[in-house]
Amino acid sequence: MIHLPNCLPMIPLMFGIFAAGLTATLANPALTSRELAWLLQNSQPKVIITTLAALATMKAAIHEVEDEAAKDALRHTKILTVDPAAKDYSRGGVLPEVTLNSTDWKALLQHPPLSKPVTFSADECRRRTAVILWSSGTTGKSKGVLLSHTALTSSVASGWHAFPEWGANERCLGLAPFYHVFGLVVVLLMAPSAGVTIVPMPRFELGLMLEYIEKYKITYLHTAPPVLVLLANSPLVKKGTLKSLKGAVSGGAPCPSVIIDRIYEKLGFYVKLGYGLTETGSSCNVMGTTYEEIKEQHGTTGLPLYGTHTEQSGDSKS
Repeated sequence: MIHLPNCLPMIPLMFGIFAAGLTATLANPALTSRELAWLLQNSQPKVIITTLAALATMKAAIHEVEDEAAKDALRHTKILTVDPAAKDYSRGGVLPEVTLNSTDWKALLQHPPLSKPVTFSADECRRRTAVILWSSGTTGKSKGVLLSHTALTSSVASGWHAFPEWGANERCLGLAPFYHVFGLVVVLLMAPSAGVTIVPMPRFELGLMLEYIEKYKITYLHTAPPVLVLLANSPLVKKGTLKSLKGAVSGGAPCPSVIIDRIYEKLGFYVKLGYGLTETGSSCNVMGTTYEEIKEQHGTTGLPLYGTHTEQSGDSKS
């Protein structure tokens, strides 16, 4: 279980889990101990990676698991901790010495590396679970959504075709939560495949986001409608600022066309809408790649991505 905010350690941890042939379940770090207990009971992880600040909440969650067999097993689960604010990744720096028995996540780096990544057959890639993500719980308690390796790689491939403007000179702000399918697939997994740099942002604050965009010359945003409304209307965001930004994609809820138009007029970058579900492995529809294309698609969720099959009532079409 990865129970972390967006931070640099989450990226090697995720790729290490995949390379080792393991399964990751991703938990929102803002969950209460009671909510975490439900996730723990259903996923029963063998290792938990959380922050120092959330360690007490995680231990309380284990105590609150209702199923006695699951609770007993979780008492023996190894817990590793991450300090998201630590500067362990300064360029050319050396990681602090950590022993194998340490509870610091960097103890994992002391183990001998795999001689090669674990490989699966095509059939195993379709059947084996790579990640367990958690639904919002709209119709009851949160439910685990199992996504296979093929589901993830297919989503990354279709997303790569939907963002032809992405290239090695792009920098995206890692604002969308990595524990959510949007942040996981469209940012954490897709950016490296396209050679794009990720700058993780641990939490949303408008002032902090503006600072990150200016400091790191961010060219692309992955965000949600409430953030776009702030950019369009806040007096903190002046017309003609944020000049490094070229585009953005918004998901999670509909965004009014007037906001998309306002941002283009005020700040000069386009916003494309994406539609998807956790169960579809992220986006399945997305808009065009220029403001002119997007304006023609106002009021829609764009077009199906590569590999998406659609059916229309009455006549079946794909």
